[in-house]
Amino acid sequence: MREQAQAAIFGIATALPDICLQAGDYIDFVTGLQNLDEKKHAIVKRMVERSEIKRRYSVVRDFVTPPEQWTFFDRTNPNFCDTQKRNEFYKKEAPVLAARAARELLQQWQQPVTDITHIIVVSCTGVMAPGIEFLLLKELGLASNVQRLGINFMGCFGAFRALAVAQALALQSATNRILIVCVELCSLHIQSDMLLDTIIGNALFGDGAVAFLVGAQPRSVERPLFSIVRCASSMIECSLDAMTWDISNHGFVMRLSQEIPEFIRRKIHAFAQDLLPPGYEQEDVTWAIHPGGRAIVAAIEEACGLMRDQTSSTWHVMAEYGNMSSATIPFVLKHISEQKKQRPWTLGLGFGPGLSIEGILLNHVYV
Repeated sequence: MREQAQAAIFGIATALPDICLQAGDYIDFVTGLQNLDEKKHAIVKRMVERSEIKRRYSVVRDFVTPPEQWTFFDRTNPNFCDTQKRNEFYKKEAPVLAARAARELLQQWQQPVTDITHIIVVSCTGVMAPGIEFLLLKELGLASNVQRLGINFMGCFGAFRALAVAQALALQSATNRILIVCVELCSLHIQSDMLLDTIIGNALFGDGAVAFLVGAQPRSVERPLFSIVRCASSMIECSLDAMTWDISNHGFVMRLSQEIPEFIRRKIHAFAQDLLPPGYEQEDVTWAIHPGGRAIVAAIEEACGLMRDQTSSTWHVMAEYGNMSSATIPFVLKHISEQKKQRPWTLGLGFGPGLSIEGILLNHVYV
């Protein structure tokens, strides 16, 4: 019997803004922006230290410059700046960062750009029409008849949905090559209130972009990293307000309930077992968990009985880049693909507003 064709990820490339925000820089910035007293400064410092995030990247230079040189945030505005200003900045910077990641990927691929048949752009930190997927056609020299899709405002699990769509498209035709770009400028939406949920959100998120290519039946010159075995989704009951992402007059507002780790802990083991291959051995699986926060990753490790070396790429990405929303899980997959020790299976897990769980099972391709 002929083996059924599988879609594969042929390459992953990342791009980061030039501004690197160390943990201490962020604490100093928030203290200066909000004129925090000693007690509130201590709260922010404690939350940043507990996050285990060493550094993040941002398109906003104000984070690392003295207050008198700020051009984006306004200390006299209790909400820092309005949504229009934040979105105009997004419309300027997001396509640039997206193009950087895509160009790096296409350079790695070394095939004619006219062979790209579809482009999917994932983003939830800005709004623009025509979308970034449209702008990238000309920027990258893609054919004008490339089919385009924007996956917007889905949050951290957007990349999983893009991979599921790309898998279906790849299996339609061996000639299809689907370019996926995730770009998020989370730092544009820092909020001013001192609610605990807001402090946590402000301390977690950073900016970044990633591009990856999906197709089936690789050509002799293509080097697949992972084959896509299957994707899965599940909603968590009674968790509608646990994670929300809303548009306000002063930016996009993320609310993260402290109950999220417990919600996920109760559901994740059964979800993962349904997604994993029959008869798998625990030591044969690398877990690519979305770095949504230290407590979430730790809860999954405990619920699923994982060793730290199975989730080391998740912890690495969280420490070095923070949570970049939809761009984060591809960063984790890239780090996994670069390790000398390769397990046969990689299980990807992400979470988003709903509260929902997204999963993907990948098989490492040996070349």
